[in-house]
Formats: sequence, structure tokens, C-alpha cells
Amino acid sequence: MATVTIDGSNVTAVCTTKDERGGGEAIEWHRRGGRPSFLTLRGPAGLLNGTIGVSQGVLSGLGAGFTGVLWRKDYEADADDVWATLVFADTSIYFPKRIVKDGEDSEGRSCRGLITQDPGNFSDPSIIEDFLYGPSIMGAAIQNSNDLDGSFGPVGLSVGSVTLDLGTDLTGYRPSGWPLTLDQLRAELSNAGVLAYKMLGTSIRLYEGPTVAGSFVNQPLEYGTGAFNCQGYRYSQEMENVFNVVWSLLGAKAPKCPDDVQHWRGNVTIDDSPLGPNAGIEDRPNDPLEGEYVGIPDPPFSAIAALSLASRSTYGRLQRVDEYDLYKDERTPSEKRAFRRLAQMLWLQTSLYCANPRQMVTMIPEPGVTPSFDVYDTIPVAAGGAVSFSGEQRVYEFKVGIDTEGNATLKEIVTSPNLG
Repeated sequence: MATVTIDGSNVTAVCTTKDERGGGEAIEWHRRGGRPSFLTLRGPAGLLNGTIGVSQGVLSGLGAGFTGVLWRKDYEADADDVWATLVFADTSIYFPKRIVKDGEDSEGRSCRGLITQDPGNFSDPSIIEDFLYGPSIMGAAIQNSNDLDGSFGPVGLSVGSVTLDLGTDLTGYRPSGWPLTLDQLRAELSNAGVLAYKMLGTSIRLYEGPTVAGSFVNQPLEYGTGAFNCQGYRYSQEMENVFNVVWSLLGAKAPKCPDDVQHWRGNVTIDDSPLGPNAGIEDRPNDPLEGEYVGIPDPPFSAIAALSLASRSTYGRLQRVDEYDLYKDERTPSEKRAFRRLAQMLWLQTSLYCANPRQMVTMIPEPGVTPSFDVYDTIPVAAGGAVSFSGEQRVYEFKVGIDTEGNATLKEIVTSPNLG
């Protein structure tokens, strides 16, 4: 059975909705991957209260559980009573309120090139140079914030584990937009496909992408077919993020003649020649990046290029330009090659996810279904009838309702096709 406490006191039995006709679940857990999760409690204000920004809410006895801080509370009065809605958020909610910094022993560089001690440098930190992989970078940023700025609120946040598959080395890449918040750093690394996270209590688990964070769980959710364990679903496809001609421009811009401001130092496009993932360096004398070139890894280049070409045939040419700044001209040739490799991985990620309309599926299970999966796991999903679909889908978030006796029911689940 699930149990909910506020500051150590069990409040499971006192949570209730304003009336039995609706108004939301008395207890609702909204578990999300890569974003803050929430625990919402509803009940009489005289029995359900807490201190905003201080009180700790804990859900135990159900899956990964939840620990968070009281982030919002609302009151509504009627002729009979005052009703409270308390929303607790896990401590990754603080990411937009913390700045990425180097550690206490970090160094800075003056305008004259002198190396100086600069504890907690955030204007030009070297954290992405010091740590090579997305989870390691994010983990160091969280730890540095703990060391320099103190606990993430009264509940706190610790780095529990860092799981790598050593796929994308970020050597040579540095954002040009410092300072960044922890949330902005998270977004950059997540968009590149090299970071995913999920919370376990006050501990954050960091992974090198969703495929590393999840596994297959054979718990089918099926509407109008198979297990018949869903009472409804929402299914959407949209063209907003479909692009099949992707240019990645590598900076900074390098003029080729007087008054030229339009040429970049390199680019990644579908026309780049693919080489094996361990292939050597190919000499391209006319390449502005000092003639150093690394071919796009194949696989997966050929399969992704085929998706882009098929998309052009179906939808026409839909174009997108991304700019990646090398940040400093004094990078060594090996660092520039590493930077190009990162740009290629970003190009592959963008081309894969943008080639076709993305499907988003929200399944609404029948009462009594409880989740045996977690966020980032993949599960079988299917629907029959007028609109039918089936396949393995990755779980990105789900909601669970809990009654006053601690019985849990999966209310809805948001999935998308498992593209990697």
C-alpha cells in the first residue's frame, strides 16, 4: 500500500476531494523523466497543511517513490469548509534557480592570459572541459552547486549515480552563452541526446540518454484489443518539428575575403562522406578547420539519411539551420576534430527525430492497473478500432491516483515511439 507523509506525519487517510463527483484525485503522483515530478494532495485545510518552500512531502510503497518540497498551495472555501491543494515538487525544480559553476579550486584567465584562482567561476567555467560526458558534466555541476551554494532547499539534492555508455565525448565543446543555469545546461545536454535523469527520493540518477536509463517491461497497455485494459487514449501527430534538410554550421564565422561575414569554418550536412566510427582522419585541404576532418559514423548515418530523403519525397524540402560555435580559435586540431564529431552526433540526433511527424500517445488505463514500469522504460502499446496502432513505446511520464486506503491506480501514461 502507498503511504503519504508531510513532515513525517501520515496524511494518507485525511486526503479527500471536495466531493465525490470529481475535482481531481485526492492524491496524485505525476512521475516524469528528465523534468521535475510532482505530488498533489487535496483535503480539508484543517487537516492538510504545510509551510511553503519548507515542508517535505514523501510518497512511499509505490514504485520509485517521491520526496519533495512544498512548492505551491491553494485554498478554496465554500459554505461548509476550506479545502486545500498542496503541490510538492522534487528538488530538480531548483535547476532554473542555480547557476553552473566550476569547483572551489577552479582557475580563471585574465585578459592578459594570466592564470588566476577563481573559485566557483561561472562566467567562463571549464566544467565541460574537465568532464567528458553528459552525465558527468551535470553531476559535477550539481555537486559544485551543493559545495558552493549550499543545499538545494531544505530537502536537498545529491548525485546518486552516473551511468555512462561512453557514446559521445564532449571534448572541445563549450557553450558561448555563459553563464547558464543548471536547467539551461540540462536542456543543452538533453537536446544533444547525451543526458537523461530520474529522481529516487532526494537522489538524482544521471544517464547518457533515455536508452541507457530504461529497459523493456512487458506490461501491455491496450485499448479495444489484446488485454483490453485501457478505457481510452489520446493520439496526436503534428508537422511542427518536421525537418528533412538539416544544416549544422560550425563557428565562429571565418571571412574568406574582405567584407565577407557569411562563411563558417565548417558544416555538417547529409552530403558529408560517412566513415566507420573508428575511422582515421581524412585530409580536406580546403576545410577551414585546418584540414582536419572526421567522417560521420556509419552506422547510423545511412539509415538516418534514408529517412531524411524519404521524408523529402513525401513532404517536400523542410529546412533547418543549427549553429554551433567553436568558441575559441586556439583549439588544437584534435579538439576541433572532437568538436566536429559532437556536431555530427547532434546532426544525427536532429535528423532522426525530425524526419517524420512525431507521435505522442497518452493511454488511459482501466481502474485497478498499477505500473510495474518506470520512466524511460519501453512497453507494448496498442489500440484497435477506427484508429489503430501498436508497437513498443518509451514512457516519458505517467500519473497515478491514490485513495485514502493507499490503493494506487494508473490514471494515464505518456509515451512516444522508441527511436533510440
